[in-house]
Amino acid sequence: MKPLHTRTKVTACVALSALVAGMLMPTTTRAQDNQGRDENRDPPDLTFTVYAALDLKTLAPPDGMNIAGASLIVFGNLFRSGDGMEGANANNDPNQGEVIGRILCRATIVDPDFSHPFGTFVTELYSWPDGVSNLLADGIGPNLGFTSHRIVSGGTGRFRNMIGEIEEKEIGFNNTGGCNLRVSFKLTKAGGADHIR
Repeated sequence: MKPLHTRTKVTACVALSALVAGMLMPTTTRAQDNQGRDENRDPPDLTFTVYAALDLKTLAPPDGMNIAGASLIVFGNLFRSGDGMEGANANNDPNQGEVIGRILCRATIVDPDFSHPFGTFVTELYSWPDGVSNLLADGIGPNLGFTSHRIVSGGTGRFRNMIGEIEEKEIGFNNTGGCNLRVSFKLTKAGGADHIR
């Protein structure tokens, strides 16, 4: 197979960038256009906020955050309060305090430059201590000071048949170097899903 010439490579990169921008821009525009319509929609059935602290000591592989395309997993804990979790030098312990649940993140690095708004494409499993109540969220993960809106694709236990969205903001770093997150859930009971076993 013949190698691509530099000009061909540049053209391919520009075309790919335009395609990605075209896929992202309509979503942003539609969201702005629909803001007025959102007021007429039914309110969510359940809203609540939790705070998550990711323990970077659980990161696998340990050097998985430096290369675009690399996959990683990391665990953390959920808390009711975000006291002491804000700022680049928050220095809170992700394993201390009133833990109300767990978070497991499975992520692919999209952009290893942490000064950019979004760094990962991530699936997050939020679990509560009853052993059966979980929520699954999917989408782009924000870097420090940035916020993302992500899909909640479903739940189990007390969250059975719930779907919706989260607003997730990275608010600081803890003493393991892991991020602290404020996660606000807006959940709705999926219509007509009670027949699913």
